Amino acid sequence: MWGGPAMPDCSLCRAPGLLPEERGHFHALYGCHGPIARPVFVTSCSACGGRDDDCERCEGSNEVPYHQCPGEVLRRDAAAAASVHEAVRAWQQYDARHLAPAPGGFLCQTGAFADLCEVLDYERGYHERRLARQNADA
Repeated sequence: MWGGPAMPDCSLCRAPGLLPEERGHFHALYGCHGPIARPVFVTSCSACGGRDDDCERCEGSNEVPYHQCPGEVLRRDAAAAASVHEAVRAWQQYDARHLAPAPGGFLCQTGAFADLCEVLDYERGYHERRLARQNADA
């Protein structure tokens, strides 16, 4: 979502007329067929938010690296993929158009939807701040 220019883009390797070696380049770059050495994308740490140096996920950095394309991970679990896509689509509708999944205002929504909004808003802000720092350093 907000991973920057190195974030996997499935449309690149699915482009018509792409040669097999070009497709292989994207697969190796993004971890399409399994984990790779470098992180493909990074999220904030939902376990400690960077406040615990002993955190198993981020070791206090507030950055959790993932070494495989998120699309590939979701392709292996169709039920999880459908749930994630549906949840993110609901959040996008609320974020862009203030359309909630259930009738009524925000307080009429489920707790899970409220939690989803909080997590995704935080995650977007985290990546926007990270990108701003990278641009300032460039």
